[in-house]
Amino acid sequence: MAKTTIDNHLRKAKQLADQGESKYSKAQEIDEEFEVRKKSAEGCEDAFHSLVEFSESILKQHGVKTESHEERKQKLRDIGRKDLARLYGEAKDSLHTACYYEQQTKPYQKDIIETIKREIEKET
Repeated sequence: MAKTTIDNHLRKAKQLADQGESKYSKAQEIDEEFEVRKKSAEGCEDAFHSLVEFSESILKQHGVKTESHEERKQKLRDIGRKDLARLYGEAKDSLHTACYYEQQTKPYQKDIIETIKREIEKET
């Protein structure tokens, strides 16, 4: 085999090895990005479920039982907690649906989580 053919193969081998390494690294970065999204999604879901538990504690103080998110939201309104009903609806849409199920993270979700924490703190 001629030297130029060998050199071409070596050059091609190096080029493919570099491309392979680059693509592999990018795939690893993407996987890490998705892991971050997954953790954000789980955090949003935990925060939403803290509001579910908080709402249940408020409703139970009024002798009210619920079985669904919509029923819980309506019963909060019925007992005069329209503020919590609105927060519940916003958290369900932004934290539970958008962040957890659709993996969409938005800066305002942090505000919702902080509002949930403040509401819980008021009662404890």
